[in-house]
Amino acid sequence: MKDIPLKDRIIFALDVPTPAEAQAWVERLGGHINYFKVGL
Repeated sequence: MKDIPLKDRIIFALDVPTPAEAQAWVERLGGHINYFKVGL
């Protein structure tokens, strides 16, 4: 089993009411998480 870095194992769902709030989360977490999900 490979050691996969934590930031490559997490997909953060941007299930928030506004695009501005989604952007704020991406800016806040962008250095720690590589993948974000928007919608279905």
